Amino acid sequence: MYMFSVVQNHLFEKNYIFGIIVFFAINIVLTLYYWISDTKNKNKRAVSFYFFVLVFGTLSVIIESINSIKSKNLVKQKISIYALVLCLVLTAVSSYAKSVYNNYVVFEQNVVTEESVKKYYDRQGVEYNSLNDVLYYTEDGGEFKYDNKEDTFVVVSQTNSYVKSVENKFPYIDKNGWLVFCDDYLEFNKGNGDFGYFDKTKNEYYASAECARWKDNGEMYFDY
Repeated sequence: MYMFSVVQNHLFEKNYIFGIIVFFAINIVLTLYYWISDTKNKNKRAVSFYFFVLVFGTLSVIIESINSIKSKNLVKQKISIYALVLCLVLTAVSSYAKSVYNNYVVFEQNVVTEESVKKYYDRQGVEYNSLNDVLYYTEDGGEFKYDNKEDTFVVVSQTNSYVKSVENKFPYIDKNGWLVFCDDYLEFNKGNGDFGYFDKTKNEYYASAECARWKDNGEMYFDY
């Protein structure tokens, strides 16, 4: 439960920070718009006005629009109308961006939550919290871990010359769940199911080693 709380708080903070970034991005655009429009139309405003827009954004645009209508200044009215339109466009774009980001955050939370509670097992039924920690065994006593970043099997226990000489060989799993290494890449035959890799030199069928998984009772299955 504590782990779930930490994950949720972390993702909430990311969402909150994203919202702040979007908010000030809109305000910066509005401030630049007013400054450029005023410069173009030779309007003079106090620095405090631009600061107000930068801090309060949409609220300042609404207040300025009301003041422009009351003053009946046609130039300022025109600037305010365009500012309101710009506000609507920026709000729509930001709402879409937030929606996309929220979907990403929810997806990330589901992935993190799933990974945090999912258990993995090796051929002997030993439990692991991470797939990267699962041990793969060779029949002659070797132990390996799969490095998904490097897409290779890393030696954990070197017990004989066979285990020491697996570099540049191709890893597979036999029907007994043992990790085996072949000198050449084996073509896959879908007709033979998971064990569709045939090694002519050994007259044996193998399966994909990196896709091999085990249940807590040591039963093997595959996750493609």
